[in-house]
Amino acid sequence: ETRTVHQISMADEKVSSVQGGINRKWLRKHCDSIQGCYDTPALNNKLMLQHQSLLFLDNLDEYVNVSWLYLQNNALESIENIGHMKKLTGLYLSQNEIHQFKNLDKHPKLQIMSVDKNLLEDLEGIEVCRCLEQFSACDNMIRDISHLKHVKSLSTLKLNRNKLTDAKEVIDVLKQLPNLKTLYLKGNPFVRKLKDYRKEIIHACPSLEFLDDRPVYDWEKKFVSAWKIGGKEGLEKERERHNKEKWGAVDRNMIKWKQARMEMKAKLDAERAAEEKRKKNEETQDTAPRIKMVEIVDFEEGSDSDKECEGGNAKDGNAKDEKDSKSRKPEPTVEYKRTLADLQADPILECKSQWNPEMDRVLLQSCQKFNFDFDRIADSLQGTKSFCNKITALECRCRILELDRLEHKRSQEFEVIDCFDPDDLNWDVELMPWTSY
Repeated sequence: ETRTVHQISMADEKVSSVQGGINRKWLRKHCDSIQGCYDTPALNNKLMLQHQSLLFLDNLDEYVNVSWLYLQNNALESIENIGHMKKLTGLYLSQNEIHQFKNLDKHPKLQIMSVDKNLLEDLEGIEVCRCLEQFSACDNMIRDISHLKHVKSLSTLKLNRNKLTDAKEVIDVLKQLPNLKTLYLKGNPFVRKLKDYRKEIIHACPSLEFLDDRPVYDWEKKFVSAWKIGGKEGLEKERERHNKEKWGAVDRNMIKWKQARMEMKAKLDAERAAEEKRKKNEETQDTAPRIKMVEIVDFEEGSDSDKECEGGNAKDGNAKDEKDSKSRKPEPTVEYKRTLADLQADPILECKSQWNPEMDRVLLQSCQKFNFDFDRIADSLQGTKSFCNKITALECRCRILELDRLEHKRSQEFEVIDCFDPDDLNWDVELMPWTSY
């Protein structure tokens, strides 16, 4: 007995049962081979002895700390020789040949018990299990369950496919189980014979939450109570009240949802309007130049506008300047499309710098070169001889607008413009349309 299982030789090993009993050495080795079990008996809190063809139980006196005992698929006729297992909590005896319960009073902590597919005809002896919570005895030949009324702690009861025929006795027993929540009774003869079977069972067990194949809801319990008090009329009234309350709650939820949706929409609209207003204010307050769609058009030599420009210079009485103007290559004409910011520019905005013709000519060349990018124009003019002082992009832009107003004023002296459009202008008598979009 002092040797371990690993020290037992093959010659010492025997079959698991001797004339239907249990061999101690085999049991130790069997426990050692199972995960969670040990060859030392006192360390085991569970014993797994299913499918061992046991006729009776013996040699288990060393296993005093067992809480879970599995004995399914054997040939046991009674429950014996396990009274020393005071900590037993779960006992599984399905598919044996048990006729009656014995010695259950020695297991005060028993909470779960399964005796499916045995030979039980009644439940005598079960009343001593005062802590039993789950009991299953399906596929037996049980005709009497009166002993269950003493087991007040039962919460789950399975009695499918037995020989229960007395519906009144079954209902009386169920009424005395205050903690019963799950109940299976299908397969018994009384189920087919009892009219309104489900209603009767639900009325007998107010704490029931699951019956046979589906749950028991609170509204179903209310229907059963109304039916028990007022019959079909009471049931119909309760259904109408329930439906009214149900759809009323749906309508209230729908109204709340619509209100929340409208509030969210109003909030989004307000945010969108505020954003549009902010952008509009930024556009109206922004006076910085925004030049777009600049096109460069080369001026044709010998055009009528050239001649007109030369004629204008002759009026000043300077023949030399006129000759130089004729010999000089004509300045390029620039088609300049103004944005809304240009049209809304301050009309009294004037250039502060002192400009001369040579500076204007260099400025026009830079406008052609950099496509009216005044920042680049100002940078390019810093190192030229014509611009000794520092020049800014705003001053360049102001000079362009000033030349525009001067040209417009001069053109009004020679012709009358009907329906004047400030964008229909020429540049220094040259063909230079100002178009807007």
